[in-house]
Amino acid sequence: MPFQVSPGVNVSEIDLTTVVPAVSTTEGAIAGNFKWGPVNQRVLVDSEDRLVNIFNKPNANTADDFFTAANFLAYGNQLYVVRGNASANNATTGGTGAYIESEDYYNETYTNTSGHGDWVAKYPGDLGNSLKVSVCHNANAWQSTVATSYSATRNTATVGLIGDGQGSSNAETQFIVGDLILLGPDSEVRKVKTLSGNTITLTSNYTGNTVNTYTPDITRRWEYFGEFDQAPSTTAYANNAGVTGDAIHIAVIDEDGKFSGAQGTVIERYENVSQASDAKTEQGATNYYKDVVNQQSAYIWWGAHNSNLSTGGTATSVGSSYSAGSDLPVSNSMTKGKDGTQLSSAQKISAYNKFKSSEDVDVSLVLGGAADQLWQHT
Repeated sequence: MPFQVSPGVNVSEIDLTTVVPAVSTTEGAIAGNFKWGPVNQRVLVDSEDRLVNIFNKPNANTADDFFTAANFLAYGNQLYVVRGNASANNATTGGTGAYIESEDYYNETYTNTSGHGDWVAKYPGDLGNSLKVSVCHNANAWQSTVATSYSATRNTATVGLIGDGQGSSNAETQFIVGDLILLGPDSEVRKVKTLSGNTITLTSNYTGNTVNTYTPDITRRWEYFGEFDQAPSTTAYANNAGVTGDAIHIAVIDEDGKFSGAQGTVIERYENVSQASDAKTEQGATNYYKDVVNQQSAYIWWGAHNSNLSTGGTATSVGSSYSAGSDLPVSNSMTKGKDGTQLSSAQKISAYNKFKSSEDVDVSLVLGGAADQLWQHT
């Protein structure tokens, strides 16, 4: 071992070429089966929490690929993930199930004549069926008075409509499922569970005093009345343009609790967005409801204008008024979303081809879950 007799500077050379680079600064790549998130698109993920937020939690079909990615992210923070196409469908609020794999795909292929209802889940998968979208488009949809007398018995969940003196009332045309109604002399708030003829069934028992042929009208409110500060009316932009009635409220709900863990959780709110295609906020950003939702929502795409919004998508014109539509809000649960099948090896290889060109993306480690064929990086 070398040493110096007198004080001095000793210079040593150390060969570092065999040092393994730190995983935290190494870019990895994986393609596979996931429950949620964009399809056939590279997404850079920096943590396991981010992996769950974008691609959701694993199930039996996705566990191999999910945990391979999660194990890498326990040590590293740069992982490109591609979700493969397994013939999945996006959930919709009407018509048939859609297929929209990413923002680019939506912008390039989707039209409002596609026949998928008012709203489409953001990504393919059964998870989309957990979503519900509710729109309050005017002051009457927010809160209104239904002219009818009624009967309600203490500790029961049934309300019978008797009429307004002109005959019996039809609950199915005067309320929607989910409405909040104020009952009895104490205005006890209850939620509508089902409607049939002149009968309303509540989600919980009415606990006030029994009333028979109770004459004060019933006050009904939008299900998400308490989530917003006031009824929608006219935005500042429309008012300055000499237009009225353009504002709407939109609530996105995790109806089944598969995203939030709690059924009925409101996961997104859009307050006083506009039907006007040229609408702007005070800061100059778009306030057109279609664009606001498409740009900001993590859960849904705009599908089409509901019949209550028949003038939606038109620019402001002095003296005009936007369609008020029905006096009831519109609430739709999503259906027809499906996960598709387990990825075949060919489908997995197709997803891995998103990493094939080193000019497009440069990765150091390519991870693989279960597979029975080999893929080569060129």
